[in-house]
Parts: sequence; structure tokens; C-alpha cells
Amino acid sequence: MARKILFVDDDPILRIAIGKSLAVFKDTYTVVMASDGFEAVKKMEEIAFSLVIVDLIMPRMDGMSLIQHIRGKYPDIPVIIISGTVVAEMGNLTKTPGIVDYFRKPFQVDDLHTAVMKTLQKEADGGIMNDVSPTVFLQLMEMDAKTCTIRIINKVSQEGGVLYFIDGQLLDARIGLLYGIEAAYKVFSWDVVTIIIGNECRPREDKIHSELQPIIMKAVGLKDESEEVPLDPVAGEVVSDGTSSAPALRTLQSNIPDLKELLQEKLGENSGVKDIYHDGSMDDVLLLLAEVGGFARFGHLKAGCVENGTETNQIILPGESVTRIDLSPDCSKNKILQLLFQGNSILRDATNGK
Repeated sequence: MARKILFVDDDPILRIAIGKSLAVFKDTYTVVMASDGFEAVKKMEEIAFSLVIVDLIMPRMDGMSLIQHIRGKYPDIPVIIISGTVVAEMGNLTKTPGIVDYFRKPFQVDDLHTAVMKTLQKEADGGIMNDVSPTVFLQLMEMDAKTCTIRIINKVSQEGGVLYFIDGQLLDARIGLLYGIEAAYKVFSWDVVTIIIGNECRPREDKIHSELQPIIMKAVGLKDESEEVPLDPVAGEVVSDGTSSAPALRTLQSNIPDLKELLQEKLGENSGVKDIYHDGSMDDVLLLLAEVGGFARFGHLKAGCVENGTETNQIILPGESVTRIDLSPDCSKNKILQLLFQGNSILRDATNGK
């Protein structure tokens, strides 16, 4: 997945020339253009950049003002300066943290490309991993006590974020203007990502104040809430994409009592369902199994059947709180699973304790 760099210059001819010349490297990085500092600020709020190339002399908001903004808001993003004027202090300026190179106009595009690649290689000196689950991978970072800066790109939405680890502890996160724990929740709600690992992380304030497991649990819950099927305000039934919603598949507002009623209504008194309850002792195990399934591309775990050789078998539904359905040995587990999966809202409400 190509990384993105931002080229900021008020000269439209130069922007066109640079865009065409660097387009041949689109498999490695893509170039986004901005005509001045104000436009660059807006684009940085919307797109995750690995590098900013900025002209010093521009109208409205000049290059130095933009650099100050980047230092304050995005100190992890490196900057390359280009300028048509001779600045006596330029040698000292390029020694400051975050500014990695300087080019005086006119310059050779090949030289600029070399500087870009050097910067991107530094950003990924710990490696790049494609199509991985962030929850599984980042827990390994915590276990290995890694110090690193990790850039994450959501494969579906192309959103990007940054996570900062010191000695295995997540200290901060950023997605655009979203920082701290809220940004971490969003990152951990992504299913498949590209991960770019930089083997260093500058000292920073701890804005997370949490281990990863509670963040993951909360992120899963928030994701489920955002994906809930809306209700018809009059009938109280699930609104679908044009298909009818039977009363038996209504949203379960009182959770387990309604789930028991549903199974009894559809399967009768002799359904074989003995009891339905939450079992918090299995929460962590089922959550990790669900994530491992996604990481290994088997698909996320939606339900499990347990046959333990006793008079009671179980169906287990993962979620914020694991739901267990105790069954008699002669019960038809397949019928119950089919009923549960006929309505996604039922499964979500049953597993999330709503």
C-alpha cells in the first residue's frame, strides 16, 4: 500500500512538473499537492502523510508558519524544505528535529526522490506488514516491550493513524486531529490494516493511561454500536435493506429474557435450551479467538459449540460479555445457530449485553 507525501508550493507549474515526474513511483508513494500553508493544514487533517515537502515563500501562510504548525500538531512527520532564496540560517535549520533535508530551486527531481526514499526507509526501518489485524499485532508489541512509532493505514477506508509505544506501553495515538484514547479506540476498530514500523519513539506524555486489552474490549463494543441496524420508530422492528423483518427477529431490548422468549417461540417448549446467561470468565479468551480468526483470514469467530461429554453442551457467543446457551445433548445446535444468524441485530444485542 503506497504511502502519501504532501508537496506544498504556490507555483502551479512546479506542482504539475513534480506530480508528473514522481508519478512513476506511485507503487511506493503518492504525491498530494497543496498551493499554500492553509490548504496544507486542511489536507493534513484529512490524510495521513509520511512526509511534507514545503516551499518557504508562499502567500497567505508561508513555509515557516506551516513548519511551526507541523511541529506543534504532527511532530512525528518529517519535513523537506525547498526554496528559491538563499537563507543564511538554512544550514542550522536543517539540523533541527523533524527537518530532514533542504533543496534550493532549481533542483533535480531525482535528487528529491532520493531524499524522499531515504526518509520513507527510515520511517519503516522496523518493517512493513500488509493485511494484518491491529489488535493481534499490537498486543505482540506490548508483550515484547517494544519502543517504536507505528503508522497504520486502514485497508478499507485508507484512513491513517499513528501509535507511539515506549517499552511496550502505548502512550499516545493520533488520527488526524483525534488524539489519545479516542484515537486508539478508532484504530482498534479497524479490521485489516497495513502497519509501518519505525524503530524509535521520542519521549512523550502518557495520554492513554491504559493497557491494550481494555482498549480493545471498548473498541469492539463501540464498533458493534456503530454497526447496529436502525429501528422503525413506530413498529420497533429492524429496518433492513428492503427485506421484511419478522416479529421474531426484532431487536432484543431486554437481552437474555427476550432471547429465551425468541428461542421458545421458534423452537417450542422442547427446544432443548436449558439456560442462557453471561459468563464473564471467558471474555478474554473468546475475544482473542475472534481476533485470531480474522488475522488468519478464517473470518471472525461468531459462535462456538462446546461438547464436553456431560449432560450439558453449550453454544458460546463472543462479545463484550460472553453469552452461554446451555443445551441438552439431543438439542439441535444447528437450528439454534441458524436462528441466531438470521438477524445480525439479535446476535449483536445478545453478545453486547443490550
